Amino acid sequence: MNINALVQSDSDKLKLPYKLHDGAVIKTDFRFTDYGNAGGGAWGGRYRFFFFRDKTGNPQIISLLVSGMLYGLDPRFPGNHRGHTMLIVAIDNFEKQHISLQLDLDRYVRENGEKLQLWHDGRINRGKGSDLLDFVSRKAPWLIKSGEVFLGELPANRYARWADAKDFLDRVVSYALIREEFKKAQ
Repeated sequence: MNINALVQSDSDKLKLPYKLHDGAVIKTDFRFTDYGNAGGGAWGGRYRFFFFRDKTGNPQIISLLVSGMLYGLDPRFPGNHRGHTMLIVAIDNFEKQHISLQLDLDRYVRENGEKLQLWHDGRINRGKGSDLLDFVSRKAPWLIKSGEVFLGELPANRYARWADAKDFLDRVVSYALIREEFKKAQ
């Protein structure tokens, strides 16, 4: 799956405004920045950002980055590292900016014929994953499929374009916003 080509494409443009379930994207572009996570780490790089107005008219910036993550098991011994590819979903609501979701694509992507399905089990650093899944099923039942958060499908046999990814973008944005709402309620 080449989600990175989708996120980083300069030539494939969204037609704006781009309507989503929870609002509309009114601008998209790139910016070099870094976002922090709850563990004190930071993910820097060239983020695709979506300037987004939610249903209540509040502006937010949702940013996506695909990046490699290297796990070093013991730095004294070369060759004992294993890496993962991460989809970073960050939120900037003009009060604070941080990572809402670090999705391990090596774990949370399944191949289903000519489609790749992205999903999540509700893991979260604040609260229990089962509590988050219950919260999501109450707030946005359309995100839940077979007891998991279903983040959409992308083509497996060719580069994805934004025309292929509307449902994916809609689900990722909604899930990130719901995760924020859940964290505030904890």
